Amino acid sequence: MKSFQVIPGPRALPLVGSLLDYTLFKTYDFKRLYETGLAKYKAFGPVVKERIPRIGSNPPILWIFDPADMKTLYNIKDEFPGRTSHLALEKYRKDKPLLYSSGGLLPTNGEEWRRLRMSAQKPMLDGNLFAKEFVHVIDKASLDFVESLKSKSVWEDILEELKKHFLEITTQVVLGTSCKPLENDPEALQLIRSAMDTNSSIHKTDMDRRWKLYETKEYATIRKSQEFIEDMASKCISEKKWQSNPSIFNAYTQDTTKLSDRDRFTLVADFLLAGIDTSAYTMAFMLYELSKNALLQNELLLETNRMSNIDAHIMKNFKRKFPLVDGIIQENFRMHPISVGVGRTVREKCQFSGYEIPAGSYVVTQNQVSSRLKAFCPYKPNEFCPDRFTQPHNHQALHPGLIRPFGFGARRCIGKKMAEYSLRILLIRLSQAFQMEYVGKYPDGINSVFNLINEPEYPISLKLTKRK
Repeated sequence: MKSFQVIPGPRALPLVGSLLDYTLFKTYDFKRLYETGLAKYKAFGPVVKERIPRIGSNPPILWIFDPADMKTLYNIKDEFPGRTSHLALEKYRKDKPLLYSSGGLLPTNGEEWRRLRMSAQKPMLDGNLFAKEFVHVIDKASLDFVESLKSKSVWEDILEELKKHFLEITTQVVLGTSCKPLENDPEALQLIRSAMDTNSSIHKTDMDRRWKLYETKEYATIRKSQEFIEDMASKCISEKKWQSNPSIFNAYTQDTTKLSDRDRFTLVADFLLAGIDTSAYTMAFMLYELSKNALLQNELLLETNRMSNIDAHIMKNFKRKFPLVDGIIQENFRMHPISVGVGRTVREKCQFSGYEIPAGSYVVTQNQVSSRLKAFCPYKPNEFCPDRFTQPHNHQALHPGLIRPFGFGARRCIGKKMAEYSLRILLIRLSQAFQMEYVGKYPDGINSVFNLINEPEYPISLKLTKRK
C-alpha cells in the first residue's frame, strides 16, 4: 500500500499551496470545475491531493475519480457525516439565535445536524406520503406553467421562467401558498434573486475566508439576501395557508414533540434557498438536450401521451411504466449534474486506488468528470443517450455509483422526492404541449459554470411550437 504522502497532485507552494495555478498561471479555474477536474485526472490519475489555502483552514483536499473508490466512500458508516462548506451562512444564522435554531441542514455538522435532520426528513422523503399529498399540487403548478409559456413562441432564456416555476413548487409544497412568480410579482422575483446571490456568495466565501476577519462584500451579500428570504418566509408563515392546504410546514407543526418554532423557520429558509436553482438548472439543461433532438421528442410524446391524469398511482413503479421519461432524467443527471461530486470528511482510515487515506481526510468525488470518461462509461460518454438506461443490455454498462445527483447516505438531499416528482411531471407536461427547438448560438454544447452549483454558461433559447 502506498502512503498518503506520495499521492500526486498540483505543486503546493509554502503558504499559497496551488492557489497560483488558479490565479496567476490560469492552469485551473474555480468556475470551470469540470474542465479543471478532467485536467487533474489526466495529469495525476484517479486520486489527486491538492492544497488550496483558506483563512483559518488549510487541510489538503483529495479528489477521487474511480467509481470503485467512490463506492468505498459511500460504504463508510458515519453517524455524523461532515461537510466543510456553507460556513459563512452558518455564522450568519448562529448570530441570530432568536430566529434560527442552528446554521441549518446545509452547513451544520454533528449532533445538532442529526437532530434537525432526523426530525425534518420523514415527510420530505416518504415517497407514498409525498405522492398522496403533493402530486396534484405539482401537476396543477406544471399545467399553469405550461399555459404561461403559450404566451409567445420564442423564449430567449427559458431558465428565468423555470426559476419562477420551481419557486412556485417550493412554496406550494413547503408552505401551502403561492408566491405568484408567474405573474412577475416583484417580491417573488427578488426572492429568486436572493437565493441566487446567496448561493454564489457562499461559493466565494468558501474559497476565501476573510469574512471571518471582517465583513467582506460576499458576506454582506449573504446577509442582505438572507434578510429578504427571512422576510418572505415570515410573511408566508404568518398567512397560515399551510393550515388549510397540504404542506410540509403543516406536517412539521403537527409534530410538536420534535421541532421548535425556530427549527421550522430554519428549515423553511433552507428550502427557499435550495429548492429553486437546483431543479431549474437541471430542467434547463434537459430541455436544451431535448430541443436538439426531434426524434427523441417524438419518442417521448408517444410514451407520455399514454397518460392524461397524473396521480399518486402513476408515480408508483414510475421507472417501469415510463422508462424513457426516467431515462432522459437519469442521462441528464449524468451529463449535467448540479454538483461536480460529493464532499465528505472520512471518520476512519481507508484505501483509495492503493493509497492509504488517514481518518479526518477531506474527500471530494469527481462524478461529473468520471461519468464522461470512457473507462467508466464505455458507450458514447460525451453524447446524450437515454437508451443507456432504457436499453442497458445493448451497451457496455455504465459503472454503478457514478450517478449520485442527490448525494448519498445520511446527508442525501432532503428535497429528493420533491425534485424527482417535479422534474418528472414537468417533463411530461412540456412534452405533451410543445415541440421544442433550440434557437440559440450554441447548438454544439453549452458547458456549465460553477457557482456553488453548476449552471448553464449561456442563456438557453427555445422555440416552443404548440402541439395540435
